[in-house]
Amino acid sequence: MKRNTRVIIMCLMLALIFIFTTACGSSGDETDTSSKKEDVTSSQQDDTSSKKPSSSASSNSSDKNSSNESSSQNDETYYEGDKKALLSFNKGLDMFGEKSINIIGDSISQGLNSEKMYDQSWASLLKKSLYKKYGSNNIGYVSLLDGTDQNGFVCKEIHTITDKTGNWTKKYGVESSLTPGNLSYTASSFTEGATLEFKLNRKADGIDRHINGFYVYHVAGATYGKYQVKVNGQVVTTVDCAQATSNTCARSPYIAIPAGCGDDITIEIVKLTNGYEPVTITGISYIDKPGAVTVNNYSISGIRLVDIDDSVLEQLAKANFVIFTLGTNDAGTNADIDEFQRKVNIVVNTCKKNGSTLIVGDVVWARYGNDYWATGYKNILRQAAVDANGYFIDFTTLPLSKVLKTDKDICHPTIEGHKLMAEKLCSFFELKLD
Repeated sequence: MKRNTRVIIMCLMLALIFIFTTACGSSGDETDTSSKKEDVTSSQQDDTSSKKPSSSASSNSSDKNSSNESSSQNDETYYEGDKKALLSFNKGLDMFGEKSINIIGDSISQGLNSEKMYDQSWASLLKKSLYKKYGSNNIGYVSLLDGTDQNGFVCKEIHTITDKTGNWTKKYGVESSLTPGNLSYTASSFTEGATLEFKLNRKADGIDRHINGFYVYHVAGATYGKYQVKVNGQVVTTVDCAQATSNTCARSPYIAIPAGCGDDITIEIVKLTNGYEPVTITGISYIDKPGAVTVNNYSISGIRLVDIDDSVLEQLAKANFVIFTLGTNDAGTNADIDEFQRKVNIVVNTCKKNGSTLIVGDVVWARYGNDYWATGYKNILRQAAVDANGYFIDFTTLPLSKVLKTDKDICHPTIEGHKLMAEKLCSFFELKLD
């Protein structure tokens, strides 16, 4: 009996030891998993809260993993999840007091490599989807860089521009940092009659573009003169650029295209004043319905954020929605990252003050097989969306083999790439892409 009792006791003890050991092993696995989750969360928070990260690419593999995990987490928060941008135009009007979406970007957003930028760029595709919802076809601001054969890329804006008299000085990039789109034409002293010509077809490619009028952007100030506007040879208005307060983002009143002009339109800007009064033209905006919702694409090929004047950034960041896609050229030229951060802060603070909704789009693609060549700039962009209580859309998560023709170009999207970008953005706005 005693022997049987001892056997039973020993069996019970072995059973208890087995149960205890199993429980401890299970507890240990759970603790390890929890620890890993905490590490991921911590690295994500560190990645997105950094205000001035280093511009150098990280060579540490754990840092790279952290960056990937952070990107995934933020995409879910700002794009892939339930948080969508509600299309409301009740607050954050633009610098002209109108309802608008302003795009601030470089060649990728202007539409380089899409051949017909006015139809095939992601910005143009967004316009089509938006206007279907709001019943307007305003083309909005169009760059003075008309696009023909830009650095070997055959692409075109809706218009072509010609200096008919040879009196206009073209300034581009940092030379024109005080203007929207960072490109301008100036007719300087003693050039009365200097003529800048814009040509377009209102039914380009057989499609009605609904161009019923336009605005001319110019620089205003105490020392500036007047210009005359002609449409198909007919004088339609005179614009006086002189005013007490300097404004490099000024524009003319709305100019209607006269009845009977036909589809082929020639707009001439003619400098009137002589003497020391220059005229500087900085852009043109084609309009279907004045006052209707408008997408203004202030993007231009080659521009860097650090080269745009503070006052211009403040003006461009005033809109119901601001889509900010700069950073590729800054990173590619190793622009001063502290200055990059300061300029981003101007955009963020202006959006918050104006009530604008900021949408930051990351188009800093991977290069040379290295996803981390521009981590510092990318982190600043991601943080800007957080600081502005806005949205972050990571276009670099799209399949680059479809977006870029990587054997020839590692920067500018193909026509298919522009469409993929537009689909992602339209989904974010809950719009349908044609």
